[in-house]
Amino acid sequence: MSESIQTTVEEQKSAPRMGEAESWRQIRQDIREEIMAEIREGIREEVRGNGRENGSSQPKKLAPSGKASLAPAEAAWPEVYETAPSLTPMFSGYIYALGTVSARFPSLSLEKEYIQAEAAVALEKNLGAMTPRQKMYAVFTYQTPKRKRERYRYIAQQMCWLFSIESIESYILQPSTEEQLSELIDMLDKPFGTPPMDVDVVVGVRGPVAPPQTCGGMQLPLVRLYNTYSFPVGRLVENLPKPQNMDENEFQTLVTQVFYMTMQLADNMGNMDEHRALNYVILQYENMYVMVAEQAQRNCSLTDVQVQRSPLSDPLMPIMDVIFSFTNNADKTVTNFFTEVDVTGMYPFLNQPIQPYYRK
Repeated sequence: MSESIQTTVEEQKSAPRMGEAESWRQIRQDIREEIMAEIREGIREEVRGNGRENGSSQPKKLAPSGKASLAPAEAAWPEVYETAPSLTPMFSGYIYALGTVSARFPSLSLEKEYIQAEAAVALEKNLGAMTPRQKMYAVFTYQTPKRKRERYRYIAQQMCWLFSIESIESYILQPSTEEQLSELIDMLDKPFGTPPMDVDVVVGVRGPVAPPQTCGGMQLPLVRLYNTYSFPVGRLVENLPKPQNMDENEFQTLVTQVFYMTMQLADNMGNMDEHRALNYVILQYENMYVMVAEQAQRNCSLTDVQVQRSPLSDPLMPIMDVIFSFTNNADKTVTNFFTEVDVTGMYPFLNQPIQPYYRK
């Protein structure tokens, strides 16, 4: 950290307290301004230096550095760092999406290999009543009696793993570890339907569009996985604290409706800052559901959810306001609440708890 930024922090620490929230907010704003000024100056110096090396005013194109090579299809992956997010407004390169994982054969050759494997497994296990997804799970997890290992895991390692949002195939997933591959395989054993009873979550970095040979001609954006998991919607409801004086079944029905309503908002691909903020709230912030239930007890229904950039946000530290609007069923008056979510890094986090929101 530069001397000017350190000085700013020390000055703020020694300043009279004007309220903890306001004080730290001012400190953060001052540090942001210092960082932005230094970055702009560094860019100017880089441009001038490149121009002198080339003998012209045009900057020289910099070669990528620190690139981690994972798979052949990732040769054209963009540089995305946890500590240096993109300066592009509303798009960071990170993915925090909700949907359904499925597997597809990238070639006829691998499909024929799988058919032989399934036939071999069927000699020892009854696959007749299973769905195609469940059969695939049974084959990929089948262990030989003697060696106690997954005999056909090599097929799973070569599969094309798709991620669908609202029944639309949206991304091609590339697991980074064997543990992540195991998570993807386990997702095949979950019930499949619309709306989904089990929701799959992927967190990662979006890359370029996959070449045709990656997934049998499908050209979708690649996503390098950093975390993935699946959970039943019913478990989310069961773990929430129920408000007093509210029937258990009524509470579960209300929470389930709110979850699916927010999940199905138009064009939520999990790649925009506003999408990632909303997906984080509906997955991780249980107080939001408690507030919805409390408003329902006041005869108010959730009628709108909007996400917008906070006035405190800047290109380096994007913060999103998630705004919930409730309409009174009797007099039609509207009451708004909001919460702030910091989406600077790959993993969003809560910046301000839910509180009343007053439109300006």
